Amino acid sequence: MQRPTTYEGIYVNWNIDLDGMTGGDDPWDFGASSQYPVLKIDRDGDGTATWQEFGVQRLAQVRSVSVVPGEGALVLSWTAVSGATGYKVQWKSGDEDYDAADRQAVVTDGTTYAIANLIGNTEYTVRVIATHADADDDPLGEATGMPRVLNTEPVFTEAADPQTYRQNQAIALTLPAAIDGNGDEARLNFTLEIPDLMPTFGDTTIAAQSYLVNQRIESLALPQAI
Repeated sequence: MQRPTTYEGIYVNWNIDLDGMTGGDDPWDFGASSQYPVLKIDRDGDGTATWQEFGVQRLAQVRSVSVVPGEGALVLSWTAVSGATGYKVQWKSGDEDYDAADRQAVVTDGTTYAIANLIGNTEYTVRVIATHADADDDPLGEATGMPRVLNTEPVFTEAADPQTYRQNQAIALTLPAAIDGNGDEARLNFTLEIPDLMPTFGDTTIAAQSYLVNQRIESLALPQAI
């Protein structure tokens, strides 16, 4: 029914005389080879009959939509429709409607679209509608998909430098911030152990000391150990 696009072949007798005058009145608009014939009418009286004034000529429908789950997303792809100027992608979950403004998108280039910011482990229903300059096609069917849970494990963008502290020394340690897939800030918690080191006198020495029997030993000053 989409070909030919003129009054020939199966349409050879369709150019009929409507006003009773000689010759056919060209009552049909055949459109492109991807469209079906539709009647024309001069409803507004401007002297030109158009199919838009009689009714809307529909495009061939999108017949194959595949859904691939991603992290917090669904990736859609579908079969191209000849003559379409774009596609309207719609999605919903549960008892929601397709009419919500944040549940649809228009694709004018290509036959794929990634629906982002979805709730993981939640089933969504999607459909793709072919569009052209004058009207949208009727949706043919629906497909379903369930996105995976978005990975929200904190990711640290910086590493903490090695830290060394002596016993009894105050510790002031700043940890790098971490962010997860939702942009939430996190902190890294860990235990810092200070080893019990044997004290040492370093390079300090004590001069030799001599005392007589029964001689009182004066106070002896020793170097401080660390």
